[in-house]
Amino acid sequence: MKKCIIIIVVAILILAYLYFSAPWRRVGRIARSVLPELNRYSMIESYDPNIPKIIHQIGPKDKSKWHSSWKKCHPSWKKHFPEGEYVHMLWSDVDDLRNFIKNKFPWFLPVFDNYPFHINRIDAVRPFILYEYGGIYADLDFECNQNFYDQLSQDKPSIVESPYKHHENLQNSLMASPKGHPFWIAVWEQLLKNAGNYNILNQTGPVIIDYTHKNYRDINVLPVQSYNPEIGSMVFNSKSIYSRHYQTVAWLSSLRDII
Repeated sequence: MKKCIIIIVVAILILAYLYFSAPWRRVGRIARSVLPELNRYSMIESYDPNIPKIIHQIGPKDKSKWHSSWKKCHPSWKKHFPEGEYVHMLWSDVDDLRNFIKNKFPWFLPVFDNYPFHINRIDAVRPFILYEYGGIYADLDFECNQNFYDQLSQDKPSIVESPYKHHENLQNSLMASPKGHPFWIAVWEQLLKNAGNYNILNQTGPVIIDYTHKNYRDINVLPVQSYNPEIGSMVFNSKSIYSRHYQTVAWLSSLRDII
């Protein structure tokens, strides 16, 4: 009997250790410690109400690692948002992102480095890029069908509607914003509050945008039928839509790569 009690106690201690030392718990503790850093930023809307003509995308520097749909979609942005008028910034998903956070937002680097999965970092960096530079962010598996710059609200962020309402209402796969908009500060706060969540969609993914939108309503929603129709729908291959999302979910492979 005594031996059984000892085994149970040891098992409970091991489970408790695993629970509290889990990667999401660790990053959650770190995130709580840096929350006060947000006080240095002002939520007062004193920004330039113009969206810079910059297209941001994130992917491996080695293009041999690109999904076939990325190779098809990436040139479509340069076709409809031509270089010369638009600056195209293709961020390396490793060095460029970390160096950007290290140089521009060093207070966030401990959180960034301790995210359990690579996709966490790719998700989390997007609101920082749009705050620092402004412009348009698009996933590499988003194909541009026609230029929509003049359709964007210049004085507020635009975020694409999700076709998969059982997951989220908005997606962080296609977003646009003027530089320095305070909406992104609110997103940072939500990132820090959710850092300890074990669900990737809730920790750094599109649900973060949903949570922020509940309290910060003044954004422009890019309608799903024109920008992000569901694959297989009647309009998905239409020439009249602005963009389509192939939903390669290549990030799932990163779940095997805890960095």
